Amino acid sequence: MKRWVSLLLLLVMTPIQAQAEDDPELPVRHHPVEVIIPGNMQLPDEMKPDDRGRIICSTCHGIDNIEKKPRDELNKKDPDFLHGGPYRDLTKFCFRCHDDAEFQRKNIHIQRLKSGKTDKTTCQYCHEEQPDPNNRNARDDLKLRLPPGRICLGCHLKTPHLNAMLHQQEPDDTMRDYLHQTQDEQGVRMPLDESGKITCITCHTPHQKGVIPADQPGGRQVAESRVEDGVVYSQSKWAPIYATDKEQRLAEFSQEQGRPFALEYKRLAKEVLLRLPAKDGTLCQACHRFKD
Repeated sequence: MKRWVSLLLLLVMTPIQAQAEDDPELPVRHHPVEVIIPGNMQLPDEMKPDDRGRIICSTCHGIDNIEKKPRDELNKKDPDFLHGGPYRDLTKFCFRCHDDAEFQRKNIHIQRLKSGKTDKTTCQYCHEEQPDPNNRNARDDLKLRLPPGRICLGCHLKTPHLNAMLHQQEPDDTMRDYLHQTQDEQGVRMPLDESGKITCITCHTPHQKGVIPADQPGGRQVAESRVEDGVVYSQSKWAPIYATDKEQRLAEFSQEQGRPFALEYKRLAKEVLLRLPAKDGTLCQACHRFKD
């Protein structure tokens, strides 16, 4: 009896095992296959499902029988690897089917509701609980989730703009005196990090205008555009000169990276989430003094 049971199990398992061996091993982040496409999802004309309305290899890939080819022999830069490719930004391919609006990261600096009240859920990204915005001495009661010098790196790059790293150092005594003088004269708060170094929030305010009362140093800020729109730039007559100056360096960098790079010089037109204006040099002069 045991022999017959063993033989039966062997006959049942053999086709399953053979099928598993034939199935390609997909990368960990590969899109699920053989899933039914939702009825409200509109696919591009060249991306066709199978006769059962499911995603299959040819739905996304233009290479014939790609599932039978070794993965290490595939050229991901092949225009037919993905329909409409190649893609420098892979998410652009994803959004040919998916709605990119549904995948946008929440901007936690948009902190005010239409009613004018503060959205308390945005506070809890950085604070363990919402501090009292009317407390002028709240610095010791901020209950930040990370030290001031690190908390911005949870969402932002360490080098979000040119010269960012050059600023992240401890100011000397003269520069520190300038900073204290600026804070007193301008009625603004420009805090250093926990180790006494200049950090993101020295120049940038993390709070939308109105969250902290404007008559408080922490509430003083530049808000010429909406937080949703960010910084606004305009064309500059210096752009051709800037392009000529960077031409050789960009050419060398493009050759090194194997793809073209370009930089365009533009003027600051509207600023937001800054403690002092940068486009007229006021922010720079908080720490620096320039001679003619």
